[in-house]
Amino acid sequence: MPSLPAITQEGNGDRVNNKLMSSFARLEGQRARMLHELDQWSYERLSLRPKTGAWSALEVVDHLVRTERLVRSTALETLPERIEVSTAERWKLYLLVCMFRLPVRVRVPTAVHMILPGALRPLRDLKVEWGVERQRLQELLRSPLAATADRAAIRHPAVGWINLHGALLFVSVHLKHHTFQMQRLKTSLPPPS
Repeated sequence: MPSLPAITQEGNGDRVNNKLMSSFARLEGQRARMLHELDQWSYERLSLRPKTGAWSALEVVDHLVRTERLVRSTALETLPERIEVSTAERWKLYLLVCMFRLPVRVRVPTAVHMILPGALRPLRDLKVEWGVERQRLQELLRSPLAATADRAAIRHPAVGWINLHGALLFVSVHLKHHTFQMQRLKTSLPPPS
């Protein structure tokens, strides 16, 4: 993992950090609830696809981990550049957040094909990987880079630049969006035997 560059705090650092850590705590709660639910499922249930081309629960978790890794690694590279986020991009993020709060199906943009799920892996392995990724995200949020949270952190294919606060909001609503998918999986798969 690349080391975090030192950046001088730009005033209100504690307030910014508290807001980021509050968002992080909400993310952790979402993750814990999803994993608690999935811990009740058998491996067969976790790995079953409801139809051809659809994702299994394990593939959804893999996708979530890959997405969060991309968000974090991109933020590490982008925050030091101090790129401004436009008003139009803020509005586009708002619209994306609204859309992701609905149980509609959304395709992964081809520009970020690397977040598509890979080979099936056991839930315990994905949980460990997700935990490590969250630790790395927390380190980023506690680093001096967090002082630039109002600057661009990631570039979303449909939105454009998103600041660090918006990136955490995106991760949260993205996870929520896939919670709808997990609920569909739960009701469409045969009950556990």
